[in-house]
Amino acid sequence: GVYRFAEVLGPDFEEWVVKRGLRVAFRVMSQSMHASKEYVTPKWVFDAGVPGVEHKALKGHMQTNPVFWHPLYLELQEEFVKALGRYLDGRPGMEFMDIGSIGEWGEMHLARWTPEQLASTSHSHTSYVTAYRRMIDAYVRAFPNTMVFLNVGGPDNQTINDYAALRGVHFRQDGLKPGGASYNCGEWLYKPYSRRGVLCNFEFHASYEGMVAKKWDLTETIDAALATPISYLNTNLGTFGKETPPIVQEQLARAAMKVGYRLLPVDIQHTPYLLVSAGRKGRFVVRSTWRNGGLAAPTRSLAVRWTLRAAAGKVLSTALTYPEVPTTAWWPGEDYAVADMLSIPAGTPPGNYALAVAMIDPGAEQTINLA
Repeated sequence: GVYRFAEVLGPDFEEWVVKRGLRVAFRVMSQSMHASKEYVTPKWVFDAGVPGVEHKALKGHMQTNPVFWHPLYLELQEEFVKALGRYLDGRPGMEFMDIGSIGEWGEMHLARWTPEQLASTSHSHTSYVTAYRRMIDAYVRAFPNTMVFLNVGGPDNQTINDYAALRGVHFRQDGLKPGGASYNCGEWLYKPYSRRGVLCNFEFHASYEGMVAKKWDLTETIDAALATPISYLNTNLGTFGKETPPIVQEQLARAAMKVGYRLLPVDIQHTPYLLVSAGRKGRFVVRSTWRNGGLAAPTRSLAVRWTLRAAAGKVLSTALTYPEVPTTAWWPGEDYAVADMLSIPAGTPPGNYALAVAMIDPGAEQTINLA
């Protein structure tokens, strides 16, 4: 019940965020067959009254894992998640939080649980869904300023995924390999829910060495990822800062140029010249066509800002417009028109002026990089 997050997570922020200028994401697991410990969930949780079951780990030793749907386990996890949110939510460099409180590796399955263990612990689809809903609610409450992701399961747990989407949680799935990810979730889950504003994330099934051993083609695997509307791609194909094979660098660079949204103007037409006088304003009309060259639509309502500048950089006129079709509906492969008019002050001297365009998030006062 005493949480010393700074001891564990503090060095990660220092190394990756402060020193390297990157961002980090976390998942806290309560069961992992890869762990060398007997207790992945701390022993004090069981001493407090949470029932446990025994499973054999990959290294052959026995592990005690909690009954995830037990009321006391959920109560203690809610306290833990609340404390974790106080430490991590909105922290500079924090990218997203992964829900990892239930299942093997914190994923939506119960590997190693036997039918007898499930029956003896009052497991049912209802108890499992109820437990997940409580955890989803706990993370949403604890991380109001940080994106939260759920490792999704198959169609038999679709009601959990849907509830997560309703609460503003995004989707992540491990198991990306040639032909797609586990449960074929890119097709039946990611494609429809991305149109509801859900960000989608894949993680590779194996390391590059593991893929070579399985005779899995990396290019084919990347192609499968890019056929779905993902905004993140968790990679375990190489360790940051160490040498990776050229094909890995090449294919990850190809993926990085597509994931998420990639907005760019493909055509801009405007008034060729202005007629102004000392007592009359001018009007400068701009018509543009935009395209999303990425995989998914933006999850934010963005605006287009036009600026006319004189040769010395002085701003002559600006205009901000929200597209008639909101950017949250700018799907890849379609073009969208954005038109605006800039007012030119009376008495503007003759000369050459530069037209600049930016895509911005007015609420965050942030400029979006164009593709």
